[in-house]
Amino acid sequence: MKKIEKRWVDISLDKYLTQNIYQFKEIAIALTFVGGYVDAYTFLERGGTLAAGQTGNIIFLASEVSHHNLNGGLLKIISVLSFMIGVMFVSLIHAKIATRYWRLIALLPITISSIVVGFTPSTVSNLFIIPPLAFSMAMLTTAFSKIEGEGYANTFSTGNLKKGVVALSEYMINKDKVQLSKSLLYIRIVISFVVGAIVSALLQKFMGIYTIINCCNHFTGCLNIL
Repeated sequence: MKKIEKRWVDISLDKYLTQNIYQFKEIAIALTFVGGYVDAYTFLERGGTLAAGQTGNIIFLASEVSHHNLNGGLLKIISVLSFMIGVMFVSLIHAKIATRYWRLIALLPITISSIVVGFTPSTVSNLFIIPPLAFSMAMLTTAFSKIEGEGYANTFSTGNLKKGVVALSEYMINKDKVQLSKSLLYIRIVISFVVGAIVSALLQKFMGIYTIINCCNHFTGCLNIL
């Protein structure tokens, strides 16, 4: 009996180790929560700029230009450029580091940035605050881009919302329960992003610029899973 139990445990452990752990829904939900959390923080506390949602920054850039706000426009441009550099950096890491745990490196910049930014006074220009956060969020969304084999984004919600609705439509048309499961998965991701943004906004009423430091708790949880 003990041999059977041991064999079952070994099989379960092997199955766990051979899975793509970075695609676990628990990790995706936690990282998406952080995506909403950080964007709400930078928008409300750090100059009305999004660290991750670059589509929003491009729209805000157009608004800043139309109102002749050069400083605001420059901040949006720097955020976009920093995000681009972050994406490129992850691609280089993936190409140079031949290990299944290379994604752990992508968690370090946002962890460090959250602590440094949290203790940086609001008197410091946002030109020094947004770039490291945008760079870090780019690394995060590039390194962790799948959930249970499906593509997703942990830094914005439009694509996730679209995929969730498409899957739900497929279920309604074909009664395919696989599509229903996929739809519910994406809906959970979208809700996680919304909750992250709301929690961030509420905490900012009490913690102000220090709110960003709480991100470290979520990354610690992800590291424990990985």
